[in-house]
Amino acid sequence: MSSVDHLTWLSAVGHGYISDDKYTLAHLFEKEQDVFGYLYDFGDKWFHEIAVERIIPVEESTGRVEILEGKGMCPGENMKGSWCYQDDMRDYDNVDTLGRFEKSVEILQQANYKDFGKPLLQFDPERFDMEYATRCLKDALASHNSVRQGAKGFKMPMSGTPDEIDAMDGIRLKKGQTFKRTSTDSFGYWQEAQTCRKDKKWQTICAECGKPGVDLKACGTAPSITRESIGSRCTNASVAKLSRKNSSDSSFRPQYLRGIT
Repeated sequence: MSSVDHLTWLSAVGHGYISDDKYTLAHLFEKEQDVFGYLYDFGDKWFHEIAVERIIPVEESTGRVEILEGKGMCPGENMKGSWCYQDDMRDYDNVDTLGRFEKSVEILQQANYKDFGKPLLQFDPERFDMEYATRCLKDALASHNSVRQGAKGFKMPMSGTPDEIDAMDGIRLKKGQTFKRTSTDSFGYWQEAQTCRKDKKWQTICAECGKPGVDLKACGTAPSITRESIGSRCTNASVAKLSRKNSSDSSFRPQYLRGIT
């Protein structure tokens, strides 16, 4: 979430806060059928309701992070929240072909669809693309983004350089962290802090399946990276995938796992 959202809407949400350094979801939701809400974007207000269907005993759990099923495509990022998007979809069902075309263009212009990569005619808000969703999940698990010192946000500087603005905001990066800034067509830019350092073992997860790092071992050929033990299904899958990538990319550097922050 952007710092603008955080500061502008914090007092309007109506909830207290606890430190995520001290608590996990397991502390708050301890039994099956518990339901909790997740609010993304204090301004637009995308509401999510999440139910705990089953709690698997530790001795039975594989620890995998996996998408089992889904329905429909994700709403566009900046389309004024759940209620407005519901109205948009109602309109989409009741307009002519030109109206659907215009609404499809509007949705695909949003930030979360910049990598959609398909012809416009293949856009269908009712269709859930399991292959695409799984790829997005794996990309997230393997990502270097973003560290707590600088979650992704949109900056609209009034004066000064980006570094001067960050100094005024009190942002101090740690060793091995850098800012990635992406310009836009409007006045401003996207900024996100990233890290290139090895994660602590308790923070690591498997980039292939999301399994927590308790069973992961350091890679001897790439000490800044960790991986599962030799012979596991995930390691074999990763080696095959990375070998294909390496054959076409001279600057390739293998990454079996990335951590969570």
